[in-house]
Amino acid sequence: MASPPILPSSSSSTSHRLSTFNDPTSNADPPQSSPLETFASDPVFSAFLSPFFDSVAFSSQTLSSCNSAACAESFQEPIRLLNHYLRSELLSRHPHLLSSILSLRQVSTSLQPAVDSLTSSLQRTCQDLATPRSMLKTRTIQLKNLTATSDLLYHSEKLLKLAAKVRDKRLDQRRKSELYREARVLYEEKGLA
Repeated sequence: MASPPILPSSSSSTSHRLSTFNDPTSNADPPQSSPLETFASDPVFSAFLSPFFDSVAFSSQTLSSCNSAACAESFQEPIRLLNHYLRSELLSRHPHLLSSILSLRQVSTSLQPAVDSLTSSLQRTCQDLATPRSMLKTRTIQLKNLTATSDLLYHSEKLLKLAAKVRDKRLDQRRKSELYREARVLYEEKGLA
């Protein structure tokens, strides 16, 4: 079987790819620096890491500076590197994430009885508070009615005393008209009808 043709290349990345193709034991991963560092050092792609990144302005500027095919081609390699880096990070942290999830489940399971107990205590407390509250409301209404009745009886008695004084024959007419006026004001203001 004929070996695949090797194309001449001036690019170091192409020669690196060819050397990894010829040597199956070599690792095809990028060199020691992380893709995020490489990504951040590139002036074009570092814009993505800025907190003030505006995707519309970036896209407009990029598309106006080069044709769409060339732009798409220039983004392929950094996107591939980032994808590879994120995948490897996820795989390397996967056991830690799983252990964190398991410990969270254990904590949740151990806390569940306490949460249930607290919920039932709250429900009992609400019920215990509901009874005195309704009783307090009833007593308040009764007290209000008693106060109104007492006030009405007090002013009714006062009115009756004024009426008795008006009928007293020993008082002169001027004093009787003063008492009558006072009784009339009391009658109307306190709703004694």
